[in-house]
Amino acid sequence: QGIGWWVLGFTSMAVAYLFLFLRDLVPIRLITVIAANALILGGPIFTYIGVMRFLERHENRGIIVSILAVFTAAFLYYTYVEDNITLRTGIVYGAVALVSFLTAQGLFLNRSPAITTSAYLNTALFLLNACFFAFRALVALTVDPVSSLFSPTMMQSTSFLFLFVEGIL
Repeated sequence: QGIGWWVLGFTSMAVAYLFLFLRDLVPIRLITVIAANALILGGPIFTYIGVMRFLERHENRGIIVSILAVFTAAFLYYTYVEDNITLRTGIVYGAVALVSFLTAQGLFLNRSPAITTSAYLNTALFLLNACFFAFRALVALTVDPVSSLFSPTMMQSTSFLFLFVEGIL
C-alpha cells in the first residue's frame, strides 16, 4: 500500500514543472501560477500519504487540511489581490517544509524492524529537505526577495534541484 500515492506525488511534481515552463506561454498566466504551485505542494502531500499508507498507518488529515487551507487562502490572496512573487515563494516553500517534516516524523515514529535502516536514511533525507525548504522560505522572505521564478540564482537553482531529487530518493 502507498506506492500508488508515491506515483501520484511524482506525477504531480512533473505536471507542476510543465506548468512552470508554460506559465509565460499560456494566456491565463494566473491559472498556471496557481496550478503549478498547488501541484508543487501536492507532490509532497501525496508522498506523505503514500509513506503513511506504506507503513500501514493513516495520514493526519487534520494537519494536511489545515496546511492546504492556509496555503490556498494565502496563495490566492498573493496572486489575485496583491501580486507578490516573494510571498508566494515563501508560502510554497514553507508549506513544502511542513509536509516534509510531517513525512519525516511519520516515517521515524512508525518504522518497522524490517525497514529500520532505510527508514532512518529516508527520515534523514526528509529532514534535510524540510530544513532546506524552511531555510529557503526564510531567505526569500528576508534576505533575497524573488523577482522572477526563473532567476538564475544559486538559491533558485538549488530549490528546483531539491524538489527534483526528493522525488527520486
